Amino acid sequence: ARKLRLVVDNPPAALALYEARRRGAEKLAWVELDEGVGVSLVTGGALYHTENGHEGEVGHLQVPSCTEPCGCGSTGCLETQLRPSALVAELRRRAGESREGLLYYLAGRELERIDFELVVRASEEGDEAVNAFLRERLKLLHLLLRVLILVADPPALVLSGRLVRLTSILGETLAEFKALNRTSRLASL
Repeated sequence: ARKLRLVVDNPPAALALYEARRRGAEKLAWVELDEGVGVSLVTGGALYHTENGHEGEVGHLQVPSCTEPCGCGSTGCLETQLRPSALVAELRRRAGESREGLLYYLAGRELERIDFELVVRASEEGDEAVNAFLRERLKLLHLLLRVLILVADPPALVLSGRLVRLTSILGETLAEFKALNRTSRLASL
């Protein structure tokens, strides 16, 4: 009889383990960029876990000058700035104030129609106000990636989640990150 090994974990962790095994990698970092921001690490071919179960909760790193409340009970957590719903809320607020811009017109001038899909579309179609805001927010990824690389030193890094749909702006952010870190191993990622 064949023995089946069952692994039960959160989806990003399971995907990290799958991807590491698919690549034959002993070490890999999976960064989930969605309503939650987290990291799953595979090291020695296995998922890294801590005793308290809080491994990878990088979305709760504190962002200076941010006072947004987080579901964890704290304020100023990274994920309060990067989650798609936070991006939509801020862009909706800005569109309501300016009453102009591609995003506002794509929404038919109805603020409640602004959702993440419309933000992605406005970004890809070149809405400069949307893209300037996204560029600024995605700079928070620089800190996250730098800490991750310096602490875990993964040879493979996978980004996942709804934020990766912002392909142009995310690509710019990653290229800028590589350029800023070109004198170290960070640039080779």
